[in-house]
Amino acid sequence: MRGPRRQRSNRLFSVILEHPDLLGVGVDEDTAVWVRPDNTFQVIGTSCVMVLDAKGAQVTRQPVETSLDRLGVHGMQVHVLLPGEGFDLAKRAPIAGAPAPTAGR
Repeated sequence: MRGPRRQRSNRLFSVILEHPDLLGVGVDEDTAVWVRPDNTFQVIGTSCVMVLDAKGAQVTRQPVETSLDRLGVHGMQVHVLLPGEGFDLAKRAPIAGAPAPTAGR
């Protein structure tokens, strides 16, 4: 049986919606990013990396009396990168020439 969920993705989304000028990078277990001097990174390991980019997106708020505001977003970019794929931090975009996609199962 699994332990309690940590809701790391929810927290990452919240931080990026509060600070849309930043990029959010969520790294799965048994996975890492190799950040290079040219401001790019490559995914290394057995799982994926999620990159959240809310720059230019429309962030909405819904006040809640008992806790922090609820946050919503329209037009945010979400990239899910597989092992071996790369990302250009300056261009805020995946690097072309990544491994070819495979058909779904």
